[in-house]
Amino acid sequence: MKTTLLPLSLLLIFASCLPGQTCSGNQDFYGAYLFSAASPAFQPDSTVTPPSVQFSNTALGRTLKSILGQTRFATNGRLIADGLGTVLAAPSDADTIITRVGVYRVNGDCTMSLTLFDGFITGIDFFGNPLRRGSVSFEGVLEDRGSEAVFVQTGATWPATLTLSRPYLAQGCTNSALSGAFGLAGSGIRISTKPATDEAPAETVISPVSLLGRFVADGAGGLRPDTPGLESAQPKRQITGTYKVEADCTGAARLLIDNQTYNVNFILLRGGVQFGEFSRASIRFTFADAGVVGSGSGR
Repeated sequence: MKTTLLPLSLLLIFASCLPGQTCSGNQDFYGAYLFSAASPAFQPDSTVTPPSVQFSNTALGRTLKSILGQTRFATNGRLIADGLGTVLAAPSDADTIITRVGVYRVNGDCTMSLTLFDGFITGIDFFGNPLRRGSVSFEGVLEDRGSEAVFVQTGATWPATLTLSRPYLAQGCTNSALSGAFGLAGSGIRISTKPATDEAPAETVISPVSLLGRFVADGAGGLRPDTPGLESAQPKRQITGTYKVEADCTGAARLLIDNQTYNVNFILLRGGVQFGEFSRASIRFTFADAGVVGSGSGR
């Protein structure tokens, strides 16, 4: 049997035609994105004095405040890229109003730079001085033809991470966007303070938190076990509760599992379980209870 080898020149031509990860510019990062931001998993207690800047009570404002104060946190929210290098956002009480909150640049190799600032802070203070707003810079990579971008904070001892992903729908999510059976898994920490005594000063106590279970979303705001769940050999892994999905595909839920209650904020993303032509949303969530920091996902 004779073996024919391809000439080296043909191999080189073939290799040069293989697809590589390249980007054409800022237009590759365009449209609505949902963000997940978090502090490093092992970040110590913060000793940083927060900068003397103002922050709005929005998802972005709370995120920037946590990053600049180097506190333990996990948050999510919504941003919009205009394809020209500007990032926009809307306050939670005015979803149709967009405000400039950042700038970005996409390079030819799909690396990115991103700076976010709290554009909801405007005006002057009591003394007539312009209100200062903090900003955070990131470097990252654009992935999967613009479907997702992952970032790491620059210039920080304990850098925060930021992930921007396509929402399940560009706009118009309702409770029906979350329906069907899901497995949910998350972990984090609970931070509490042990009071001071005559023998010892006050002490920060950190204990682990985990959430692992299964639920069925009814598409109308309710969570319940299904028939296999009711017959399960692990009944403590069945989650019940309620949820509310907002038009921008963010939402909140109250989860009850094994007599423990957890409040979470979540975002609904593309890339869930596929059923023929129908693709269900996937979930990314953060704990919302006071003193609890962590995140997780569900499919």
